[in-house]
Amino acid sequence: MAVWREEFLDSFLLFGLLAFFIVVPWVHHQYRRYGRWRGWPAVVSAATFLYACSLIAFTTFPFPDLSDPDLCTGAGLRSYWQTTPFASIDDVFAYSSSHGLLDTLTSGVFLQVLFNVFFFVPLGFLLAYRWRRGVLSALGISFAVSLLIEATQGTGLWGLMPCPYRLADVDDLLTNTLGGLLGWLLGRWLMRYLPSPRPEKESDLDPPTRRRIALAHAMDIYTFAFVFVVAALLLSWAGLDLASATTSLTITSLTVSFVLFVLVPGFRKDRAGPGIAAANLVLVATKTGGPAGWWALLIRWALWWLPLAVLGIPVFVGIALVDGIVALARRDRRGLRSVIAGTSFITRSRWLSS
Repeated sequence: MAVWREEFLDSFLLFGLLAFFIVVPWVHHQYRRYGRWRGWPAVVSAATFLYACSLIAFTTFPFPDLSDPDLCTGAGLRSYWQTTPFASIDDVFAYSSSHGLLDTLTSGVFLQVLFNVFFFVPLGFLLAYRWRRGVLSALGISFAVSLLIEATQGTGLWGLMPCPYRLADVDDLLTNTLGGLLGWLLGRWLMRYLPSPRPEKESDLDPPTRRRIALAHAMDIYTFAFVFVVAALLLSWAGLDLASATTSLTITSLTVSFVLFVLVPGFRKDRAGPGIAAANLVLVATKTGGPAGWWALLIRWALWWLPLAVLGIPVFVGIALVDGIVALARRDRRGLRSVIAGTSFITRSRWLSS
């Protein structure tokens, strides 16, 4: 049970780490596919991603101590494969005959079998509910995923480890596939009660809401922070002492923000930086309705990202708050930065239709 708890926590840890790489594409997918931010499809997508992380975590973690001299005892590869069908069921009955039914229901031999069934219930559910797969397809996919997991465990991560450290069990194929079937039946039953995970796309021609624009700004900040940290780590690994090199951090911040919010948008037809593109918006010149010019991009950069690099985070937060207050007060939803730069946002659908 302790190992299961550790693997469960590892699933969330892996989810959190990988989320850094997918959050912006995920937001973009929401707006591009549905024309709106759809809460329920987002929840289903997050649950699917978390389950995928769980499959990885329960398959590979925890890693063995490679310094342990007893890790590889010289046993052949076949000794890590349990190929006798229903051996785990026989173990349950044997335990029950000597310990009784109540003790068996809380024993490790029984809970291991039960867990292997329940572990694939979410997969079967998603195959029925999200991907609308038939029962034969769900059985085949559940079996194939289980086989991949067992092969990964029985080969020591396909030879990446000096020897296998988890047992590959043929009974896991059977119980996992059974779990996939039960999950499929559950998904088919709940389909009539749950909202569609893939609703129809709505028209996206109206002016973007304040929440959508704020999300675009948040994705800009998120992307900048992520790229800046990566750049700082690379410089640190290159031997630069960033802890005492304030000038280097300032230059790094200026460079990263200039590339993300001036150079990249400047060569895009929609003038979209990472956050604007994620929200499926286009930055246009307010007077002409055409794509914003280079000067507008430079002004927007100078009003937000230049103070961040030179004056620090508190000043940047203050500027962002003022920008948001102005956007809330104006009917056209333009913040102070957009007003000064002469820019505004429209949806990509509106831009393509014009």
